[in-house]
Amino acid sequence: MNITIMGLLNTALWIVIVLLAFFMQVMPFLLVLTLINISFGVSSSVALFLIPTVLFGMLITACVYASARTRKKLPAPLPVYRTDQEPNPWKGLATCMQPHSRRFR
Repeated sequence: MNITIMGLLNTALWIVIVLLAFFMQVMPFLLVLTLINISFGVSSSVALFLIPTVLFGMLITACVYASARTRKKLPAPLPVYRTDQEPNPWKGLATCMQPHSRRFR
C-alpha cells in the first residue's frame, strides 16, 4: 500500500472538513437543547451532559435497528416474462372497454 504525503494530507483535510461540518451542524442543536434543559430547571452539569448523550444514543440505536430490519427483508421477486409469445398490449384492457354498468354489477 503506497501512502504518499499528498494522499495523507488529502485524507487529513477531508477528515477536518467532515468534523468541522459536523460541529457546525450539531453545536447549535446542543446549545438549544441545553437552554431547554436549563429552562426546565436542570442545572446539574452531569444532567446537561447526560441528556444529549442519551438523545444521540437513541438516534444511533434507531438508525442501527432500522438498517438491520431493512437488511433482513428479502427483495421482491423478479417478474417472469415469457419469451415464446409476442407481447400483447391489449391484454388486461377488456374490463376497461366494457361499459360502466357491466363493470360494476
